[in-house]
Amino acid sequence: MKNILASVLSVCLVAAAITSCNKKDNPAPLPVAPTLSAASVNMDINTVDSSVSVSGGVAPYTLTVSDATKLTATLSGTKIVLTASGKTASSATPVTVTVTTKENKTATLTITIGDPYADAKVNTKARFELTGPSALVTYVANDSLITGIGYFQIYRDNGKLFGSAKPKYGWASGDSKNFLFLEVSGDVKAPGQKTGSRLYVRKNGGTPAWVDCSKAEVIQSASGITWITFQLQDGTKGLVVQPWIQ
Repeated sequence: MKNILASVLSVCLVAAAITSCNKKDNPAPLPVAPTLSAASVNMDINTVDSSVSVSGGVAPYTLTVSDATKLTATLSGTKIVLTASGKTASSATPVTVTVTTKENKTATLTITIGDPYADAKVNTKARFELTGPSALVTYVANDSLITGIGYFQIYRDNGKLFGSAKPKYGWASGDSKNFLFLEVSGDVKAPGQKTGSRLYVRKNGGTPAWVDCSKAEVIQSASGITWITFQLQDGTKGLVVQPWIQ
């Protein structure tokens, strides 16, 4: 009987030793840090970016933004949705988003936020610019003759053109055979997106035409001057800088 008990005890001890060795040979996996599809992103102010995705590690993930006044960050599935405000962040002092897993492992995304209209905002000269596939011409209110177009001066339409009551910004030749107006909804003294905007055009006495803007925004309003950017459906972009309509 003693021999049987001794044998059983020996077997148990051997099994325990084997189990202990297996645990040492196969330790529990270490926490894994999340992986980002990109380490950095360049953005413009007032834009949204969802080009970076996160994978790896143990979900759920949490996001921590270093400066919430310049950027917000949310998750949509595995996509990190970045929304830039109206403030810039240089490459020297970028905004960071820290992605943390359930196991407290992290990865960091660096975001630089620029202002594509930084130079335009310091130039108070009245002007109307168009660039892109449908660009007609760049109109500049500089009291000079624009070749082939005529003499242009600032024109303030108080809602009379085409029967629309919305204010319009732009230029008209003295004989009214040429004009280019941006019609803007809402108060142009208040920065922000403007809906229902249109671009009105007349060339060389032809039939006036208009096209809807896909977006329009007052990017700055100060010292009696407003800066308005807009974009057409085909990607053509424009900038209007003009004194406020009184």
